[in-house]
Amino acid sequence: MATFLQLYTRTKNMAVTSDSTEAKAFVNDVYRDLVVDSQSLCTNVSPTLTTGVNTYTFTTSFSISDLGMVQYLLYKALGQSQGYVLEPASLEEVLQLSATNPTGYVRKYAIQGLDRVYLWPSPATTGDILQIFYAQTPVVLTADGDLPSSIPSQWHHLLSLGAAARLSDAIGEDVQLGMALQAKYDVAYLKYVAWVKNRQGRGTQRMPSGYVRNVGWPLHDRSAYYTNYGS
Repeated sequence: MATFLQLYTRTKNMAVTSDSTEAKAFVNDVYRDLVVDSQSLCTNVSPTLTTGVNTYTFTTSFSISDLGMVQYLLYKALGQSQGYVLEPASLEEVLQLSATNPTGYVRKYAIQGLDRVYLWPSPATTGDILQIFYAQTPVVLTADGDLPSSIPSQWHHLLSLGAAARLSDAIGEDVQLGMALQAKYDVAYLKYVAWVKNRQGRGTQRMPSGYVRNVGWPLHDRSAYYTNYGS
């Protein structure tokens, strides 16, 4: 397993530069992108929702500081042990559906920008749970002995290769070198993506949204799906 020192030293060598500061920064950039793209570091949190409130931020409302990519949002009504995966929708659709401020069991969500999520309809009860499954951003490498442990060791060369391509492009002294490094990185990246996909298995990669089938619906009042539509 390569250390941070080894990674940014290789980066400088490939980019033909002695700039350690930029090399370190680009190694961390590529490390973060690969971890999030491959979803190799994941977790979930279960914050509670507030009745009538349909807009939240991941960082402030849900205290998530390492969000890289949202995978699934699972909704559980207050007091229920079973939940269901929410359906992702466009912001336009969710805003249009929320025009009359309906409340009920949350069914859809839309993400605006990097940090804001809109729910439809608004939660009917304070204490409903929104379980957020997401890919995390890795801890930044700082010390020379730090290890990029969120990427398998056999793919650590990707970090230096990608960082060298970006570093060479940033320096701009050898355009041909930058293009060559980027081409090599693109090929290696596609191999890595294929390796990750194979590791996940041959089954479907898509998880259906909506109520979980074959296990029964959670106890609920259907009349609470949508309310306050107005006349």
